[in-house]
Amino acid sequence: MVPSSNSTVNVHVLLSFVTGVLIVAGLIWRLGWKKGLIMTLAAAATFGFCDQASNFIKDIVCRIRPLNEAYMLENGLNVLEHASSSFSFFSGHSANSFGLATCTVIGFRLDKRLKYNGYATWMFFWATMVAVSRIFVGKHYLGDIIVGSLVGIAAGFVFANIARIIINKFLK
Repeated sequence: MVPSSNSTVNVHVLLSFVTGVLIVAGLIWRLGWKKGLIMTLAAAATFGFCDQASNFIKDIVCRIRPLNEAYMLENGLNVLEHASSSFSFFSGHSANSFGLATCTVIGFRLDKRLKYNGYATWMFFWATMVAVSRIFVGKHYLGDIIVGSLVGIAAGFVFANIARIIINKFLK
């Protein structure tokens, strides 16, 4: 039996929620509850900033999505998701995933006992797969995901370092 789209969405939401809980639990376990909470808030701020920034810029730039372009459809674009009325530039998925990866990797590395290279490799691999998937489903152009990724990395770096400053100033 093929699952309906609603159950597929529910599985994705559940997996995202569980992954988020595991990351938060890991930050709190490795950094202690105060530092872990500050880094969790930094990751949430990164996510919120990236999401809102992408929506704000999309409405200014007004770039049509590939799956809404007649030329792209006529020349063989394989559409895997339903058409969207929103615009394309820049990819919020790319920004969010790279922002989360950057912020949490910096956060985990506040724990000087380990380098977390495996975690960093996995998170940036995951963020890259999320970004590339947006091209394959017909939602974004390559430039959209590159800019989204760079915005996410910058936001993750800024919010993680704000959190690091707060931790060093108030919790040392």
